Amino acid sequence: MDTKSILVKDTDGIFAGDLLKIYPDKAAVDVKFNYIAPYEEVILSCNNIRYTSIPDINLGATYVTFLTYNGTMGYDGRIFSMLLKTDSDVFVPSSPPTMVYVPNNSVTSTNIPELSDGLLEINALSGDARIFDYSTTPYRQNNRDFLVHFVRSYPADVVGLPNVVQEKVFLDGWYSYTHVVFRDIVLNAAAFAGEYYAYQGVIFKASKQGLFTINPDTSNISIYYDPDDQPDPVVTDVDLGNGGILQAFADSNSASTNLADVEKGATDPEWEYEDQVQNLDYSDILFHIDGLDTVSPQAPALYLHSQVLLTQQLKDAIVREVTTMTSCYKTACDFMDWQKLQLKQVSSFVLFDNLSFEKAQIVIESSRTMCLGNLDNTKPC
Repeated sequence: MDTKSILVKDTDGIFAGDLLKIYPDKAAVDVKFNYIAPYEEVILSCNNIRYTSIPDINLGATYVTFLTYNGTMGYDGRIFSMLLKTDSDVFVPSSPPTMVYVPNNSVTSTNIPELSDGLLEINALSGDARIFDYSTTPYRQNNRDFLVHFVRSYPADVVGLPNVVQEKVFLDGWYSYTHVVFRDIVLNAAAFAGEYYAYQGVIFKASKQGLFTINPDTSNISIYYDPDDQPDPVVTDVDLGNGGILQAFADSNSASTNLADVEKGATDPEWEYEDQVQNLDYSDILFHIDGLDTVSPQAPALYLHSQVLLTQQLKDAIVREVTTMTSCYKTACDFMDWQKLQLKQVSSFVLFDNLSFEKAQIVIESSRTMCLGNLDNTKPC
């Protein structure tokens, strides 16, 4: 069986389907190595998408891409997602963004405790292609939309990272790649509190409901709003089973801001400006895009969620084991490590190809000791 060291499965979003792909039989995201061990680079680019076919995309758009590593942290039936890198800027349809991830530059032993605080636990992996069930899904109740806030339910303090063993950052494993293209909001358009918008490379979550504009005093992107016409934030103590809190955000269907209010407010001295700030919160944007239209190219934001499996270190270990074997093959022990590594590489590929991402990751993690090399100077057999 010809197994590759890179396998990509597009799992969700309009870019995952055939509608906007250049080559429908290939993944939307291209992944390759600039590989000079131990200083590997992983290069990810969505170059199999016909961005020029998206209606009005040239009127202005902003993108954000996330790369995470998903590992078990040694717990049974649990997956922890670690954000490795975030890129965001003005989106140019003729020049798709490229993300470069360098494993050995991303983390050191000195900042592991700080980074472990940012781990997200994925509690609901169903094994199918759609893996957006992080903890629990947003839902609608009493004509209001509710957004789940992440609450860690670790059985103990997490003191490590899913891609680190013995202070070595591992390249191999299961990654998630998320690519979102937001259509830029136009000036003088109504904005609703709690909703995500983008403008000329800046992605923000509107803090008020009102009119999107440029603050004449600060020259920053801003919401021009009526202080007396704002939705009341509602927090309800709904038991999620893990101590979570559901916090409501503004319901755009009940917002009273409209063009008539905007025109009136333009000359109303009681209206105020509130500058908006860049917001690239990974978990919050995941929830946002989970509720987006995955079919229409006219949607306010278009996205891709892809899963990536890397097994280059396993392949290196296989080659190393074969080339360093003794010249006398007297017992099965001489071949055992080589056979184990081959079986692990093949089985991880098969599991991942059949959308069993968690099981593929478990197999990868079980090979790490062998990939690290002969640490105790004894032949494992």
